[in-house]
Amino acid sequence: MTSSIARCGGRAERHAGKAAGSTGGRQHSERHLADPVLLFRYSALTFNGHRIHYDRDYVTKVEGYPGLIVHGPLQAALLIELAAKLHGGKAPATFVYRGLQPLFDGAEFSVNASDVSSGLDLWAANAQGEPTMRGTATW
Repeated sequence: MTSSIARCGGRAERHAGKAAGSTGGRQHSERHLADPVLLFRYSALTFNGHRIHYDRDYVTKVEGYPGLIVHGPLQAALLIELAAKLHGGKAPATFVYRGLQPLFDGAEFSVNASDVSSGLDLWAANAQGEPTMRGTATW
């Protein structure tokens, strides 16, 4: 397994050990922390005005979620970035992904990859190791 430092918001840590949710061979993992500033900036960058990503009072009191929701496309971008890093900076020819459950701010999460014969199996996982997004990349 490889490990690396990844910065997403303010803090980054090195991750070691077996990545949760793996399905194949050699594994790779990066740890991230999405903070409210990152989520606000990503919302602005993508013209996403939905308050669940940047308004804590709204998302907790009106929508009933435990925290701000990390954008699905942000998770997908982190997955494809990891895939490209693992292939010398070359973008995959195909990248397919699916969100599985919400990912909330305030706790570390990981983006992970496992080598398989067809390319990479990819997944994002919350602090409890539960997959929040899965994907595949091929070259």
